[in-house]
Amino acid sequence: MSDNTITLFAVGDIILKNENPESYFDLVAPTLKSGDIVIGQGEIPYTNRPARTTETISAEDPESMKGLTYAGFNVITLTGNHMWDAGVPGIEDTLAWLKDHDIFPVGTGMNIDEARRPAIVEKKNTKVGILSYNCVGPRET
Repeated sequence: MSDNTITLFAVGDIILKNENPESYFDLVAPTLKSGDIVIGQGEIPYTNRPARTTETISAEDPESMKGLTYAGFNVITLTGNHMWDAGVPGIEDTLAWLKDHDIFPVGTGMNIDEARRPAIVEKKNTKVGILSYNCVGPRET
């Protein structure tokens, strides 16, 4: 009989800058890569397009997210209070980069139906659904 045990790791807020995004995970990547499902909370938007920014957060280059693939993430929740900080370009580009790199985004979308769509990850013949909601605002998010 095969072992159907699934290992799930989840971490909190992730903010990656472009200077060397893999380095953020150097000490933990071996552990994270051993997980079947690895979930992180993406705290900020990523875009190179002109976008509105706030006083506290600015959008980063989407290539900064390559640290996520290096560390083995396969699901990123995007319901943080800063996700709307770069407006539509930030959401579009963040979602596109994640999808292009086989990382399931969850909790944000270009409309409410997309935002509510669960990430479904199948490992070892077991499907796991992940939802992500923000109940503290701001209202636009």
